Order: sequence, then structure tokens, then C-alpha cells
Amino acid sequence: MNWPSLIQDLIGSGLTQAQIAARVDTGQSHISELYRGGRKQPGWSLGERLISLHRERCGKTEQAAA
Repeated sequence: MNWPSLIQDLIGSGLTQAQIAARVDTGQSHISELYRGGRKQPGWSLGERLISLHRERCGKTEQAAA
């Protein structure tokens, strides 16, 4: 999964990093690290929540895959 691309899509849908973090129950700094590539993979449950939010907001999880 291309996490920076997925997060960029969510930002493009009108959410801030802080709003994304709140929606998936993590800290904004964690979202920032994933977005910048400092953290390559979230934990399984966080990854699932990010994918679910992406599907809800953007409706196209496939394009975020790498």
C-alpha cells in the first residue's frame, strides 16, 4: 500500500492530518510520519482504519495501492 498517496487522497478530500488522525484513532504525528515516508507501515489495525476511511471519503482504494 502506498500510504503517502492514500493520505494525500484524504487530504485532497478536505481532511487535515489532525482530522484524519482523529478519525482513525491515532496521533497527528503518526499520520505525518506515514505521509512523509518516515514510517513505512502502520500497524495492521491502523492500516485497516485508514483504508476504510479512504474508501468512505474517496471511494477508490485501488489507486492508492503501489
